[in-house]
Amino acid sequence: MYSAWSQKAFTLLELLVVITIIGVLSSIVVVSMSGGTESAEIAKGKSCAQQVHALLGHELKGEWTFDEGGYGTCSGSYDVCDTSEYGHHGTIYSDGARYVSSPFGEYALRFDGIDDYVTLGNVMNGFTDFSLTVWASTTQEETGIAAYARPTIIGVVHGSGYTTNDFTLGAYNGNLDWWDEFNVAYQADHNTGYSISDGAWHFIVASREISGSNSLIRLYLDGILVGSYTSAGIGAISRSIRVGFGYTGSEFDGFLDEVRIYSTALDVSAVQKYYAQGLDRFLKSGAIAREEYIQRIGELTALSF
Repeated sequence: MYSAWSQKAFTLLELLVVITIIGVLSSIVVVSMSGGTESAEIAKGKSCAQQVHALLGHELKGEWTFDEGGYGTCSGSYDVCDTSEYGHHGTIYSDGARYVSSPFGEYALRFDGIDDYVTLGNVMNGFTDFSLTVWASTTQEETGIAAYARPTIIGVVHGSGYTTNDFTLGAYNGNLDWWDEFNVAYQADHNTGYSISDGAWHFIVASREISGSNSLIRLYLDGILVGSYTSAGIGAISRSIRVGFGYTGSEFDGFLDEVRIYSTALDVSAVQKYYAQGLDRFLKSGAIAREEYIQRIGELTALSF
């Protein structure tokens, strides 16, 4: 399995991240040993996770938790609020993705697979390296509208044809999939073979890191690296981001929550930290049992240390 640590020496930031993750995992051990201290230890773990988020916060360029619960409630009468410092609020189009209860304890957006989508504006303007993170739940495998159709979770595709630096993160035949055209003469499609169409909530991360004249794409599913690919082209992103739709025939059918965009390629330790942080919230809201929570965290522990 890929490990960012095996490629280079520790930086100060990485050491701080490791120390904080150890604190999170240590608190979970106590949870597993004593049900009576569960609430206090979960709170302790969340506090540690928030400290790591502060260390990486300068790289967070957009965050949409979908906790507004209604349309037009954000500054400027936008529908979805960017809770980062940048204020890239979004608009819900067509019949409208619906606000529904979320396993995180507040709200998520439900997309109907027909014509619902959200525009977030030119959030990634000038980005070369970046990361996209999202929690998603879908049972959709393929729309059948066109042979190339892929349900899109997040994408940048505009007009009737493709242009340089278009991409979509979504599914193909039910599996986590990445498509890009970072070079207009070269299209790349990468199907991980890992299903996300089982109706369960999954933490999905896609990152791009420039390597010479190519883009190194990494895809993570529930904290695990499931795909690493090289795509031709390194140009900066320059158009609006859309959630739930990339192009005609790629409408997403399912639930999305906790969308974040970073201006750097997150390493595996950061990805696993954010996954653990999400599991903390699942446990607090009762979306997963304590036994499942401990099992999932244990899997991350085995991968990380």
